[in-house]
Amino acid sequence: MQFLDEKITHVFLNTSDSLNLNDVENYVRQTNQLTEPQISTLTRAANGNFLHVKLYLHYCKKTDTFDFRNVPNSLAKLYQLNFDRVFKDSENLFNDFLPVFEVLSTIQNPIGIDQLLEVSQIHGNSKKRKFETLLGNELGHFLKFEDGKMSFLHKSIIDFLTDERRNKLQFFCS
Repeated sequence: MQFLDEKITHVFLNTSDSLNLNDVENYVRQTNQLTEPQISTLTRAANGNFLHVKLYLHYCKKTDTFDFRNVPNSLAKLYQLNFDRVFKDSENLFNDFLPVFEVLSTIQNPIGIDQLLEVSQIHGNSKKRKFETLLGNELGHFLKFEDGKMSFLHKSIIDFLTDERRNKLQFFCS
């Protein structure tokens, strides 16, 4: 295998590079009706991170609040906002589905929903329907669906849920 003998060149991508910021700004212009100052504020707060921008815009649409003065400065804070929003009405809802989050945080390959529910020991039609509603209405944007299987969209979600510094906080998976 000749390619193994070749020297690997490391390329460092700077999210605050003007070309990357322009790409993010153009994406926001084409997908949302924001003012130029809002676009600029959002892009800078997200440090040019596409995922951060996309998830914050989704959060804004779900909460019907477009506050660009207080854009979270990290994906972890953005995940916290979203989990607070989703689980605010029921303290036990996250705990009810904690095994699902634990499985999704540890799998190496995408998993089918039936297998996920089985491994997570989620039984009963009512609980399964509640889980499917939660996925479809509230958490689907954190997941990647491919060939009938799912996994978390990005490693940063797993990092958020399993961060030992957060082990005494509500949204933690061990």
